[in-house]
Amino acid sequence: MSLIDLFLERRSKLERARYRPGVELLEERQCLSVAAPTGVTLTALAPRQVKLTWNVAAGVTAYRVFHWEATKAVLVNTVAGNVATLTATKLQPNQVHWFQVEALDAFSSARSAWLSIKTPAERITAPINVRVVNIAQTQLKLAWTNATGATGYRIFVWDGTRSQEIGATKPANPAFVVRNLTPGVTYHFHVQAFNSTNSASSPWVSATTSSYGITAPTNVKTTVVGPSTIALSWKD
Repeated sequence: MSLIDLFLERRSKLERARYRPGVELLEERQCLSVAAPTGVTLTALAPRQVKLTWNVAAGVTAYRVFHWEATKAVLVNTVAGNVATLTATKLQPNQVHWFQVEALDAFSSARSAWLSIKTPAERITAPINVRVVNIAQTQLKLAWTNATGATGYRIFVWDGTRSQEIGATKPANPAFVVRNLTPGVTYHFHVQAFNSTNSASSPWVSATTSSYGITAPTNVKTTVVGPSTIALSWKD
């Protein structure tokens, strides 16, 4: 062993002899986590709007509202810690919607349980003043006054046992021509207004198609052609 190696070995032994493990005293701190929001309520304001409310808690710096869409939670919006309400918009009418509220502070967050509510169907009224006009032998025309909230109309005829749809039209044209009818027959119709989530039907209306036109013969004449025979003639 060289002198250098001997020196290093002795120094290492001295350092190990002087080493004493120590304990570092850390300041004790109490870290409080934010609590989940309470008193969460949902109110359907309209077919596409839901209002959320909750109880404001001390120490919360912000609230975030989530909406469940298909397979994941989507952030609707974030409000300040002293705000206890938010209205979600652009929702689908006549559907069940799930919401969750999250409370946050500088160090932690906590979420409420999921809550659900069903939005109402879009408002709609039935067509009014449904009437039959322009009656002919094999066709007629239905007309009506536009309904509120309708995006289209379906036309139905009674076939003797059930109501059968025979056509559809848009609000821009609140009328429908029914063709291929039989002359001299009474038909019964009703018009149904509809939108993406709702529908409403008018009362039934009836009309009889015109019979084939016929007039009496004119210029009828009789001519004696024999003791027991008379000939008749006329003009169609």
